[in-house]
Amino acid sequence: MNEILIMIWRNKRAFTGIMILCMFVVLGIIAVTIAPYSSIRVEGKNILPCLEHPLSTDPLGRDLFIMIFDGAPKILFISFLAAGISTLVGLLVGILAGYKGGRADSILTAITDVVLNIPGLPLYIAIAAYFQKVPQLAYNPLVIAGVLSITAWAGLARSVRSQVLGLKSRPFIEAAKLLGLPTRHIVFSEILPNVAGYIAINFIFSATGAVYAIVGLYFLGILPVDPTNWGMMLSIAYNAAGGFLEPRLYYILLAPLLAIILLQEGFILSSHAMEEIFNPRLRTEYHRKLEKKNKKTV
Repeated sequence: MNEILIMIWRNKRAFTGIMILCMFVVLGIIAVTIAPYSSIRVEGKNILPCLEHPLSTDPLGRDLFIMIFDGAPKILFISFLAAGISTLVGLLVGILAGYKGGRADSILTAITDVVLNIPGLPLYIAIAAYFQKVPQLAYNPLVIAGVLSITAWAGLARSVRSQVLGLKSRPFIEAAKLLGLPTRHIVFSEILPNVAGYIAINFIFSATGAVYAIVGLYFLGILPVDPTNWGMMLSIAYNAAGGFLEPRLYYILLAPLLAIILLQEGFILSSHAMEEIFNPRLRTEYHRKLEKKNKKTV
């Protein structure tokens, strides 16, 4: 654990990204505890950014700074949950298809190819439209995450399968089979560590894509109203600005846009930490550099 923390600390980009994500989580918890959305009411509407309201207020007189961080935990939770589901399914399908081969490989590859050819956005819109009839589903984070991961796993499954096909013919895998080691050991102790870096990076980018999807669906008004969701905030700001026809209200678009950009930067920068932690070659290189530094010190 100490080694991982040192690696993150030494990688400034990764450290910055993780700090950004932690900021959203911590401030989100504080915002929900101290000033929940239900209590956000100020006297003035469309107040320009000031010391009291750093990100201004919206046309309904709500403080955008508090709303941004009030909605952050739910967005992060759904995005990580969607990324986790898609990564787990893609990993299982890819390893099973690549390692087993034969009929299992043919069937799983065919299913993966079909899923890859399904357009994601129209599918999300069709499913989300059903939520209008059954609104209780749309308020369940697990359901939303499941919808976002319906097609997201296929690309990872295809890539993992290719890597497993290359790995299972390597000498160390052949040696493990000759020694009679169980399949579970070969998969989890020999194959999985060699693809862990790629899986970790895919998890981060899946979470990034999930954020865009959540924001987009709320902006389009397909999912039920959630005032603190950044997509809904963008939609309200857009409509209040008269479809960009009212220049004096442009500033209310900046708060959700800056939040989305900052969160994406946090994801992208933190991916550097994932690569170093889970990539065995990078960890070996890290140990070599550490040994050289220690020798010089001695």
